[in-house]
Amino acid sequence: MDNKNTNGLQKEADFQDSKIEHGVRANQERFYCDRATAEMRECQKQLVGSLKGKRVLDIGCGTGENTISALEEGAFVTAIDISPASIEYVKQCAAQKGLEKNLTAIVMDAQDMQLENGCVDVVIGGGVLHHLPRLEQALGEIARVLTPAGYAVFHEPMGINPLINLYRSATPDKRTDDETPFKTKQLELIKKIFPNTRFVFFDNATLFSKIFIALHMPGLADKLQGFLLKIDRKMLRGKSNKITFAKKMAWIVVLKMQK
Repeated sequence: MDNKNTNGLQKEADFQDSKIEHGVRANQERFYCDRATAEMRECQKQLVGSLKGKRVLDIGCGTGENTISALEEGAFVTAIDISPASIEYVKQCAAQKGLEKNLTAIVMDAQDMQLENGCVDVVIGGGVLHHLPRLEQALGEIARVLTPAGYAVFHEPMGINPLINLYRSATPDKRTDDETPFKTKQLELIKKIFPNTRFVFFDNATLFSKIFIALHMPGLADKLQGFLLKIDRKMLRGKSNKITFAKKMAWIVVLKMQK
């Protein structure tokens, strides 16, 4: 691995460690507690399906929400993260709930996983793939560790809408320099490696309501979302899997990736 990739991994690990140590993830959570986000998370949950008895890999486990949920369903979970602080936090959370027996939590690079071929049934993750500078290599690793009938479900930010990118430029402290929100190139790469991928997009019209969440006006944001969600459902989540201009302008894409 070259120095650039090594330095990038260390920077990412330090950034995620800091979020754990200073509770940044918890503080940011209010921005993701709206109806639009709840609908996105419910979609991701439905695409994941039942995990009882399955071997699950949680990539970029963070504070362990997905890991703990899978363990509570009766899954056997391997949780990996580049952040040592995240791994320790997840272990503590599992132990507090008496779920540590079925958990393996390891500091590991998703782009170079030290796992056997075909060792997991389902891979899950949220907002992690866009952190990986070698995305094609990471996708190849995911394909390698999955069983032939296995699948992966992620949600990731899109990076095409200029208003979203303006917000990102104005808030550099909330992310690392080398994050790459998805554009057409990344979506096409995913389809190349996982031809049977399904894309579900969220947050186009509802982006307007996020302004009021940022202004600490959740009541007004909630009222607006009741109307704006109807627009997004029609515009972004019709029967066609074609990636339209409106979908490209969305904030979030949920992916179910299958070979």
